[in-house]
Amino acid sequence: IASFSWSFMLSSQVNHLTDNTSHASSPNFLKHQVLTSQDFGNNHWFARWFSGGLNTQIEHHLFPTVNHCHIPDLQPKVKAICEKHGVQYNEVETYSQAFKNHLAHTKKMGIRPFSDDH
Repeated sequence: IASFSWSFMLSSQVNHLTDNTSHASSPNFLKHQVLTSQDFGNNHWFARWFSGGLNTQIEHHLFPTVNHCHIPDLQPKVKAICEKHGVQYNEVETYSQAFKNHLAHTKKMGIRPFSDDH
């Protein structure tokens, strides 16, 4: 249970707790799902296998009942629709980039508001 919990945390939190996603919002439900999520490693089989498909977090939130084996086919279509409508599509190439972004955001969140470092 602990291994699966860590795997889930390491795969999902890096896609939501970043500078680009944490404070984004939209009154439009679908746009909100895109803005507050991030994908990583869309072209890497290991990222998909390790995360159980949670590396495509944007599509996971837009289509929660679609099995993750079908998400790779939807991903380019979602990305194209976002581009067409000017919606920011948050994506990084690798898990290490996603994890670095997550750690940088977490570090920023630990700085006191209105301090010299903020």
